[in-house]
Amino acid sequence: MPITTTVKSKWMELQSRERVMLSAMFFVLFFLGLFVIYVLVSQSFEAGAAEIEQYRDALYYLEDHQGPYAKDKAEKAQLEDRLRNNDLMVGHYLSQTAEGLGFDVSVKPKDPRKASTADTSGAEEQEFELTIKSVQRDPLINYLYDIAKNKAPIIIRRMNIRRTRATGNGPDDTPLTVSMTVVSFKLKD
Repeated sequence: MPITTTVKSKWMELQSRERVMLSAMFFVLFFLGLFVIYVLVSQSFEAGAAEIEQYRDALYYLEDHQGPYAKDKAEKAQLEDRLRNNDLMVGHYLSQTAEGLGFDVSVKPKDPRKASTADTSGAEEQEFELTIKSVQRDPLINYLYDIAKNKAPIIIRRMNIRRTRATGNGPDDTPLTVSMTVVSFKLKD
């Protein structure tokens, strides 16, 4: 016997009140199913909208910070390039610059084995002890300025300036004795 005839015969056996209740139950289940589907689809759309909003906020953040980031990245690349191409002979440069300004300087490289071996930054350090005797104030200032404006990264780590002897021409003409430690860096290969 086919299923449709079985269902039809069972339907006819029910009283009219039972038929109405069964029909109402199917309507309620149908609308309940539609409501559940609507809620699930709505939650899915809300989650997608929240994710899109999160991506939009991230893009706005990137747009706002792209300029400073690009500038910072360019500065870092420029510094890295300076460190990588630092083939300056620092001792020779320091001596020649002093000679050009009219005074002598004693440049002694420090023992590289005494430098810290825990450095894992990838930079190699060259440290020099400089001693300048009987130099006037203005040539010394020019010398320090030349060191500071050099393209190779030379950093004055320590400097001690003393007056050597007073002359009768005033405080500007008093010769100075200077001892300082300078450091230059180069990226390790």
